[in-house]
Formats: sequence, C-alpha cells, structure tokens
Amino acid sequence: MLRNPLRRFVSEHYVTLHAVSEVTAGRDLQVVDFHGPGLSAVRLTNAISTGPYNPCWAWSDYLCSHRDRPDGVAYSSWHDPQQICYAIFERPDATFGAAPATQFSTLLPAIRALLRKYGKILTRPQPALFAGSRCTARTSGATPPLRPLPFCKFDDTARPSGYRSMM
Repeated sequence: MLRNPLRRFVSEHYVTLHAVSEVTAGRDLQVVDFHGPGLSAVRLTNAISTGPYNPCWAWSDYLCSHRDRPDGVAYSSWHDPQQICYAIFERPDATFGAAPATQFSTLLPAIRALLRKYGKILTRPQPALFAGSRCTARTSGATPPLRPLPFCKFDDTARPSGYRSMM
C-alpha cells in the first residue's frame, strides 16, 4: 500500500484481502543497529538501507556469521526512514509465535488514518450501475432499455512510464 509513492488511491477491496499478525520471539533478540547513530558505529550511511541489494546481502552474510551471533539487524524503512524494520536471521535456538491473524477489514478506520498520513486515499468499492439487471421502463417506445455500464477494472499493476521499482 505504501510502496509506490506515485499511487495515491488504495482500493478498499485490495486492503480487505490482507491480514496482519503479531509475531513474538521466544527470547530477547540482539540486533545490530543499522539506523541513526548505529550507522556511524559501523562506518556506514543510510545508503545501506536504500541502495542496491548486494551490499546489504554482504553485510547480512557477515553479521550472520559474526562471532557475537547477532539475531538480526534493525534498519530504516525505505518508504519512511522514521520507521524501523527488522530483519531476523535464522537461528536454531530462536523460536517464534504468532497471534491469530487480524483481517484488515476490521481495521479500516486505522488503515484509512495511516494512508491519510502518507497522502493516500482509501477508495470504497463503487457498485456497478444497473448491475445484473436491465431497466424495462421506456419513455416513448423508441428508446431501447438501459444496459449496465461496462465494469472498469483498475489495473493494480499499472506503472507510470519511466517508473522503476527498487523492490
């Protein structure tokens, strides 16, 4: 929903197809701070969070095999640098649990507020005019019955010309 800054409208139907679940770790996790002051500690800039994947993968491989065995990294979100994301390494001693999924359809007011914060609008589904029926009323006998308007499907994969996804 937030990945494409050029897309201002988000379909309510698209949102209702998704769910969220809270994941909890079975123990405290130790993560490397790859944002804010933590970047200078490892002599990096935020380009590690926004640049090409190869340097990220190299750092990930290095940290995963480091003798201190960190559990992952905390880094700035590509879409909102004020938000922190976590990448957790697979470790045999790490266990996780997940709460039951919450359908986004039950969170529409919160999702609408979040989208508004990012300058986006949650669009409600529009009923097709005269869908599934024909109008049988005639005004003078010469006017044919009204037909349903063709339904226009929004192409969710459409991209503006020149758009290049980094994800």
